[in-house]
Amino acid sequence: MNLKITKLFVLLSLLSSVAKAQIASIPFEMVGRTMYIKVKINNSDSLRFQFDTGGTGVLLDSLTAEHAGVSKTGRIATEAGGQGGSVSAFYIKHQEISLAGNTKLKNIEFTLMNLGDPKTGTSSAIAGIMGADLMNKYVTQIDFPNKRLLLYKRINDVDLRGFTPIKFDFYEDLNIPRFPVSIRLPNDEVVTGKVIFDSGAATTMLIFAPFSNYYSIKSKLGDVKSFAGRGLTANTTDIIAQIKGLDFDGFSFGPMNISVNVDDNAPKSPEYLGLLGIEVIRNFQVIMDYKHKVIYLKKLVE
Repeated sequence: MNLKITKLFVLLSLLSSVAKAQIASIPFEMVGRTMYIKVKINNSDSLRFQFDTGGTGVLLDSLTAEHAGVSKTGRIATEAGGQGGSVSAFYIKHQEISLAGNTKLKNIEFTLMNLGDPKTGTSSAIAGIMGADLMNKYVTQIDFPNKRLLLYKRINDVDLRGFTPIKFDFYEDLNIPRFPVSIRLPNDEVVTGKVIFDSGAATTMLIFAPFSNYYSIKSKLGDVKSFAGRGLTANTTDIIAQIKGLDFDGFSFGPMNISVNVDDNAPKSPEYLGLLGIEVIRNFQVIMDYKHKVIYLKKLVE
């Protein structure tokens, strides 16, 4: 009996220490293939933001900025880049974001741009996009089964049992993590390149045109289907095809449909394969440790 009580006490102590180490638990919702969180900017009402591990900063829809009372003083003209090119935008510094659990991010820079469709005039379904600013400040666990973002001060505060560490670097000195993966094409050729870890991409994988052109991937895919893609700043031309497999750091996936960006004039490059999207990422428990440039993954039980 005493042994059982001792084990129970130890277990409760461990659970208590984990709870104390956790800074906040932020709920998110999955709508289709998109993660949404609720935030407030400065003193605004609650707003719907997309949570994106492939974003470099905070994007705020320009119309939302007007409704939320973001000051027009101090705005500086700039260009916002993304898949599809660049568009005119503004940025403003020294803003504040509030999230659940009384979590605040201060002195944040916002990039203001139209997140709707400029060609049709359709307004944006989201108020903004964020990710990097949160992960720069906190070790961030994406708990897909329970739909929570769990925030910690240090990686030592997190239970890492069963997780595989994957070292990454930042894409072109931006706060977008990337690491190498290998794909098996329909002709059994295996090619390897770095992918951006991008929860904001509503796909399994997108191969960038420079990488596709370097390895002549488009000609090796067999049956493909063309469609008009949508990048952050413009429409793109993509194809859908099936690969035989995806492998990285001991994790393997079988046949899957992927997207390939098509631009025959893009310069050839063997380094940047493309991006890994939410359809792959959501198969894991994910811990993002930006300070040490490590992603920890644990495969969810199917």
